[in-house]
Amino acid sequence: MKKIMMVGKIGCGKTTLSQRLIGEQVSYKKTQSIQVIGDDIVDTPGEYVEQKQFYSALIVTAVEADVILLLCSAIDEQNAFSPRMGSLFSGKA
Repeated sequence: MKKIMMVGKIGCGKTTLSQRLIGEQVSYKKTQSIQVIGDDIVDTPGEYVEQKQFYSALIVTAVEADVILLLCSAIDEQNAFSPRMGSLFSGKA
């Protein structure tokens, strides 16, 4: 499996999706820091996409990822990603 990094706003379902992908029981918890779930999924806190001062942490973490998923909630009325958000990861998006 490729190493996946999940990026999105608080509450968009990054941790839940990560747990489902590896067959782990879903347990709702607030991600406080960048965490590796299983061996291949990197879960990032929602604050990292919502506050620009954390973008550098996302960029550094993305170096180890093969795939970067930019996740949005289906019920959120605002998109957290600018049109060029993917360019932060220089060729990874």
